[in-house]
Amino acid sequence: MSRCARTSSCKLKVAVLTNVIPPYRRPVFQSLCEDERIELAIFLNQPPEMSDGLAQHTLPLHFTRSFNVRFRTRHAKVGVDQHELLPLPLGLPFDLARYRPDLIVSGDLGTRTTLALAMARILRVPLAAWSEEIISTSLAISFGQRVLRRLLIPRIDYFLPWGEPAAEYLMSMGVADDRVFRCAQAVDNEYWRREAARHVPSVAKQALGLSGRVFLSVGRLVARKGLDSLLAAWSRMPATVSGSCSLAIVGAGEEEFQLRRKLEELGLRNVVLFGHRSQEELPRFYAAADIFVFPSLVDVWGLVVNEALACGLPVLASCRTGAGQGLIDGSDAGEVFDPLDVESFTEMLTRWAVGPLPGDRSVARRLVEKADFSKSVQAIQRLVAQIV
Repeated sequence: MSRCARTSSCKLKVAVLTNVIPPYRRPVFQSLCEDERIELAIFLNQPPEMSDGLAQHTLPLHFTRSFNVRFRTRHAKVGVDQHELLPLPLGLPFDLARYRPDLIVSGDLGTRTTLALAMARILRVPLAAWSEEIISTSLAISFGQRVLRRLLIPRIDYFLPWGEPAAEYLMSMGVADDRVFRCAQAVDNEYWRREAARHVPSVAKQALGLSGRVFLSVGRLVARKGLDSLLAAWSRMPATVSGSCSLAIVGAGEEEFQLRRKLEELGLRNVVLFGHRSQEELPRFYAAADIFVFPSLVDVWGLVVNEALACGLPVLASCRTGAGQGLIDGSDAGEVFDPLDVESFTEMLTRWAVGPLPGDRSVARRLVEKADFSKSVQAIQRLVAQIV
């Protein structure tokens, strides 16, 4: 029994362990802070100034002494690498011992959660792990990671998967459904709908130098985002089709030079790399677009898909992504495809370039409404209620 279960007047002390608080997670934790049953403390492996600016001023953030080791995952099936930071939060046992939480929530299935499990046993409190991993991305984890997860997962009390594909991965690892509290990969749907509606599509197209039917892709310019496959498929469309369309690519990253060189080699004149654009600038691009393309080769989700749907766009999403699997597959708001199958990718782009577009943008908006911040807040509140 937790300390708060024995004393009804006190709050349940929840310790959240993660790297940083990005803008798309802040509303969830902000709502939890406003819950009178919960006292929240967030222990970060990265300095607080690396988190969302508003989170720095409104959330109880604490920096825990850590080593962060650069770690490379090789996704051999798709031929790309993914570089991440492996957190070694050596100060975490001392921080948790001082805080004495009633519930620990750890944001991975690796070293941090291993340490959190040891502290949960010492403090005699339950441990929940949140996870974004999906089956297709888990295929690339190392033998050591696989062994660690086999040892960890049966010993973790509860799970908070972000998105249904993440829940499916946990089920594949033998986790019982009653240990799973489903969260949602979400953005501020109303913000994107409202801000895109401020722009007249024809005016936005003209201002951006785009014409015809506009395809849009937004994301970091790194190999695993599949933009090389997108350009290859685009270049194979009949000239009469591609010539009547535009492709806008928004984002920056290490692949920008190679992509610009490929544009020149392929002679693609109606494809524009716009570079980095701020969140305030992006709604104009969504307003100008007719179709959103998400060709990522490796992605546990892809929140740009949520943004596009909130703006009413049909989405062509990679089957190798959580958003493709969890939102687009089986819906009327787009199509799922394999970006490595360039022939079928080209055929799909051609169909969407010449075929009729959905006349009702509310279809896409209704689809993404089921993914909002409240679903995650309610999932965590249900977990808290079960513990209390």
